[in-house]
Amino acid sequence: MLEALGGLLSPLLATLERVGWVQRHLYPPVAPQLAEKLAPCSAAIAAPLEAIDALECPDELHFIRDPLVEAARQTLDLVKIFVEAKVWTQMLEPGPASRR
Repeated sequence: MLEALGGLLSPLLATLERVGWVQRHLYPPVAPQLAEKLAPCSAAIAAPLEAIDALECPDELHFIRDPLVEAARQTLDLVKIFVEAKVWTQMLEPGPASRR
């Protein structure tokens, strides 16, 4: 379990750092490019999170496992919402014909 938690911690921290970077650079015209930078982080978190979910957690490790797993799930949700917002933004943009 400890190795699995360690395997989640590194990509989770890297993703949170990337989220901070996106926040610092957030400007609506570049939001789609920022979403592209953030999107790959989901896979980096999802695989170790699935590995942890597949393991039985000893009672004495729930104090560390549960908050870490919850943070990973919330981070995945945040990335998903930001990437989906990028798709909606692109769909709402007027096409070349309507810019005349």
